Amino acid sequence: MHECTVYYLHRGAPDDTRIVRGSEIVSLGNSFFTLETSSSIPYHRIRRIEYGGEVVYRKGQGPDESVQ
Repeated sequence: MHECTVYYLHRGAPDDTRIVRGSEIVSLGNSFFTLETSSSIPYHRIRRIEYGGEVVYRKGQGPDESVQ
């Protein structure tokens, strides 16, 4: 998790996107993750996840499409 970067929808932020490092995530629930600040972020708001500088998830990308 510490090598992950998560981009998620956050209305009012620049480009409506907030970025958190995996080290800021304290728990993973069934439908959300929780940050050190006690904020709970629903998984459906995740736009992109990077691991080690590589994009491993991008919202809207089907299972047959390769991650670029």
